[in-house]
Amino acid sequence: MGGADSFNGGRKLRPLSTRIYSCPTSAANTNFDHRFNMEQNKRELMMLNSETQHPPVMVSSRWNPTPDHLKALEEIYQQGTRTPSADHMKQITAQLRRYGKIEAKNVFYWLQIPKQQSP
Repeated sequence: MGGADSFNGGRKLRPLSTRIYSCPTSAANTNFDHRFNMEQNKRELMMLNSETQHPPVMVSSRWNPTPDHLKALEEIYQQGTRTPSADHMKQITAQLRRYGKIEAKNVFYWLQIPKQQSP
């Protein structure tokens, strides 16, 4: 008897390979992902369009002292306060908040700037 061919009845066998089966849920997931991306793109486009129709309001981050702020700070400066402690700066800031928005750093920097003496 002759070799491997006689065992298979003379037929040659194909090498084994793995079959790739399509999973029905993967097609559904692909469709879901595509729909999700389309919806997300629509939302982003609508946001862009609404921004062009209603431009965002520009808010300045720069501090604009009120006349009352300036008056109070000038009085503090005239009294000789140049570098208050952290606690003192918090107290000053708390008092000045009744005149409008102000932060401790505004008080600190304002007191650091040399002021011209009025004649």
